[in-house]
Amino acid sequence: MYPTYQKLRYTTGYGVRLNHTMGNSAEASTLRFPHYSTEFMLYYFIHGTGNIKIEGRNYDIQAGDMVLLGPTEMFHCTIDSSIYHERYVLHIDNSVILGFPDNCQNLLNVFYCRQKGYGNHICAQTVAANGLDTLVQSIHTHIQGKEPVNTAMVICKTVELLVQINTLLADPSAITQSPAYENKLIHNVLLFLNAHYKEDISISSIAEAFHVDKSYLSHLFKDNVGTSVWNYVIFLRINHFNNLITQNHPIEEACHQAGFQNYSNFYRLYKKHMAITPQQFKQRHKP
Repeated sequence: MYPTYQKLRYTTGYGVRLNHTMGNSAEASTLRFPHYSTEFMLYYFIHGTGNIKIEGRNYDIQAGDMVLLGPTEMFHCTIDSSIYHERYVLHIDNSVILGFPDNCQNLLNVFYCRQKGYGNHICAQTVAANGLDTLVQSIHTHIQGKEPVNTAMVICKTVELLVQINTLLADPSAITQSPAYENKLIHNVLLFLNAHYKEDISISSIAEAFHVDKSYLSHLFKDNVGTSVWNYVIFLRINHFNNLITQNHPIEEACHQAGFQNYSNFYRLYKKHMAITPQQFKQRHKP
């Protein structure tokens, strides 16, 4: 008998966390809201089917598939809740490669050194043929252990997984480069937003720039990206703010550089979207 919903969380405290979600209810199997992570993420879908929108590009998901997500990519995953679903989500930050040779620093390039929304998807056949599923299963096994050797194995297996995925990138056919569906207008709007998000823009000015009705654009954007135009702009600005803070910029200076004109409004939006205050984020990311 499968559980209706279960989510187990594991962490090493050394740059790797793993969430194990399983169940056959809509709550268990659907990420109902578009979101992004400040870490690097790897999804491994064990059971079930669905679709994942990444920056306006739609990928169909089958059991055994993997999806790579960088910290600047907004995504919205929908799973068929009529059947049992199970997945691992691996959260990785830069500290996992500390202690390894300097030339290992580029192992994380698979998450962000590519066009947003492209090259995210690795099909089940490729995953199995290259042993990526076995590596993730090994990480899951070791991250549950309490001995120091388990933590060491989690880190080593995570780095080995990154090495294998980087090797795959040398073969363009191994990674799904083209999404199952992409709306060209939304693609161009996303490029525009990524270039101009720090400016004083509105849905009206964007619609005018693309010669379309703003209501039509709003509906089309929400349907393809999973969130509103304005929320996407906030996402870009907050991400830019976070990057500036990790470089030790003062909070109010970073706020204005990221495109927010009013600090009080920024503070409210930041707390709503990040679930912490800007000061708490700065405290956690002190150089």
